Order: sequence, then C-alpha cells, then structure tokens
Amino acid sequence: MIPEKTPIPDRRQRRTLLLGLALLVLCVLQLLAYQLWLNYQEQIVDAETKTRNYAAIFETRLDATLRRTDAILQGLSRSLPAQALAGQASSAYAAQLNDELDSHLLHFDDLAGLRVFDRSGDLRYSSDGAHTAPTNVADRDYFRFLQNQPQSGLMFSEVIVSRTTGRPSLIIARALQDPHGVFLGIVTAVLDLDRQVEIFRSVDVGSNGIISFRRSDDHRQVVRWPSVPGKMNQELDPGHPLRPPMARGDRTGTLHFASQTDGVQRIYSFHRLEHYPFYFIIGVSFDDVLAGWRTRAR
Repeated sequence: MIPEKTPIPDRRQRRTLLLGLALLVLCVLQLLAYQLWLNYQEQIVDAETKTRNYAAIFETRLDATLRRTDAILQGLSRSLPAQALAGQASSAYAAQLNDELDSHLLHFDDLAGLRVFDRSGDLRYSSDGAHTAPTNVADRDYFRFLQNQPQSGLMFSEVIVSRTTGRPSLIIARALQDPHGVFLGIVTAVLDLDRQVEIFRSVDVGSNGIISFRRSDDHRQVVRWPSVPGKMNQELDPGHPLRPPMARGDRTGTLHFASQTDGVQRIYSFHRLEHYPFYFIIGVSFDDVLAGWRTRAR
C-alpha cells in the first residue's frame, strides 16, 4: 500500500505570510523610531524651556537689584550736603554719613559697598568705614566719564579689581553736582560679583552647562560660571551667533550652537534687561540633555 503524501504548503501562501510578517516588523520599527524621535524633541523642548526660564529669572532678579541700587544712588546724590565734600569737612559728617551708607545695605547682599568720592577722586565716606582703606579713583574710566559729563546719569564700569575689596567688581556710579551742575564728586555702589557666582552655582545646568552675565552695549563679559581664566571683560567674537538677534533688538531668544570658548554644543537662551545694559545667557549641553534619551535608544 502506497502511503499518502503530506500536503506541501502553497508557495504563494508562504510568501504572503512572510511579507505580512515583514510589514508588521517594519511597522513596529517605524513606531519605535517615531517614539524615539518624539522623545528626542521633548528633551530638546524641555531644555529650551528650562534655559529660557532660568534666563528670565536672572534678568528679573538683576533688574530689581539695579532699580534698588539706582534709587539709593539717586537719593544720596540729592541729599548729600555739598559742604560734606568741601575741604576738611569730612570729620564733621563722617559718623552720620557712614552710618547712613551702612543702613542702605541692610538685607541687601548683592552690594559689597557704597562709597562717596570727592571731585579729586579721594574716598570721603564709605559703608563699613572702619574697615575700608583710603583710596583714590581719579584714574578710573567711570570717574573721568562722570567728571566730564556729570549730567549723564547712571554709569556702569567695566569689571575691575576693587581697590577697597581687592575682588573683581562692577561699579555703579552717579555724579554729585551743586545746584548749578558743577561736578563735586561721585557716589558709587559695588556690585558683588562673588555673590552672583554663588547664585549661579545653586542652579542645575548640568555638568557642562554655563551661565554668563554680559553687557548688551558691547558684549563684554561680566561674570561666567564656570569661570574661564583671562576672559574678564572679553567681548564676543564678531561672528558670534548671539550678535544678530541682539542687534535686532530681541529681548529674549533660544539658539543652538557650539561655544567659541570650549567648543561644546549647547542649547542657549538669552534674556536682556530692558532698562540696563546687560543680559544673561544660560546654556545646557546636548550631551547632558540627551544622556537619558541615548540610554533608552540603545
């Protein structure tokens, strides 16, 4: 008796089954790739939002600091007696004016000191007067500018090493004038840049992130964290990606580019102060932002 042959599956049916399985695998791979792409975009958008929020917070905080500082300097420029800057009159006013300067710094940690200088640039009065050494600022650019243009209003120095504190400082100054507009000296506030660095350190921008505080009139650096030796007062390169939006007058924005300082590719957001010549740049590196995403992708 001849055994029956086992039916051989139809070759076309087998091909259809394999094609269907391949299409199913392709759809699954496409869905996985799409999910990874969505997650990638989500990480980038979250980083952009984070940097914009940080930049806006720093801008708001510095704006409040400078407004309060300007109010103090304007008040002192109006109330300081002209006689307090004349001849040997300092001793008669020293206790009262030094105490007044100290009182303005109560609960105001952003300032390292308040000073009053006469028309020759000699220090006359100071907060923490007992521990402030006599000094002269007649050679400083901010003093000479106000000496020549006492009506110019609020003046900001470049970053300098303060002769009274010995630390890098930003000087905020106003001219003192008599009723006829004659220059009598200046009153200054010392913005504590070490305090700014402490605040920057408290913000989580990842292991390769940066926070930079710059001038908007010439793009000179005021403070950068982490600091880079020798970069104090350095301007941005002429072709820097931040220059075009700032030149257009944009107050805030987000950009992706490699740093001209260390070559790290970052997501940056900037926010410019409206009333003062400064802006903040907050950057987080793509490596930090996408570290978790790359692990999931693998």
